[in-house]
Amino acid sequence: MNDKDVHFLKKICVYALAATVIIHVLFKLKAPYEFLEAEWSAGEYLTFMAGVLTFAGTFILGVHTLKSANKYQEIANKLSEDNNRLQEVLAQNMLPILNVVSVETYPVVRKTQISEDIKIKKRTFLMGKHYKKDKSSIIIYLNSDVGDGGCNLRTMRLTLENISQVPIRHMAVPQIRIDGYNNFFKSTVCYNKMGQDDGKSVAISPEHSIVLDINIYYLNDVYDNVWDNNLGGLALTFFFENTSFAGKKFKQSISVSVANNNNWDAKFGDKDGWLT
Repeated sequence: MNDKDVHFLKKICVYALAATVIIHVLFKLKAPYEFLEAEWSAGEYLTFMAGVLTFAGTFILGVHTLKSANKYQEIANKLSEDNNRLQEVLAQNMLPILNVVSVETYPVVRKTQISEDIKIKKRTFLMGKHYKKDKSSIIIYLNSDVGDGGCNLRTMRLTLENISQVPIRHMAVPQIRIDGYNNFFKSTVCYNKMGQDDGKSVAISPEHSIVLDINIYYLNDVYDNVWDNNLGGLALTFFFENTSFAGKKFKQSISVSVANNNNWDAKFGDKDGWLT
């Protein structure tokens, strides 16, 4: 009980004692009228006062219990909120997330032939896999604007690391965006020719990496004016859907820009940054 409850109980006791004294004195005095003569005994009065005190004690105990319950509920709610925040932090470590370790670009190759699989299918790409004895890599063949015949080829190489605490078993790439540059050209979105869920089976353990080669076939000379310019550079945005061995999926976007002096930058986004 707090101080207010104790003070209230003391007041009840004082009132009960005062009433007892008054009743005791009245019982000692002879009633001047028959109408004022008591019809109940001192024992009945004591029983009544005991009931009053019992009610007061029960009432105070109930109020105290209610206050304690509310306080404990507030503490429980606070602990639950803290636990939920902790679970969110721990859950982030279980999401299959990729990070960019390195970015490289290679000089343009002129008069090359586009892959037959994506010929005359502009703004699309296909994913392949190149197997090596020590480490495999994923190759993306992207047709920006080529219809047929010879074209130019520009290659970007990404090294992606699994920074989560779970292995990644599948990596899908639904979309790739060739990012625009000022007033030279607008962004171009290219779609996976095999569908939004198409990807490659991988086995990227935590803190391990995989190489991603992007071969961009194009004809537009405006690209060269930016990509070969020392003030420009190649910029792509990748949209990934990664799946862990437990089936947990995570959508992320990675925007990569690399200048001709090999300085590069990467910006990351979640599923909210995806294109629809």
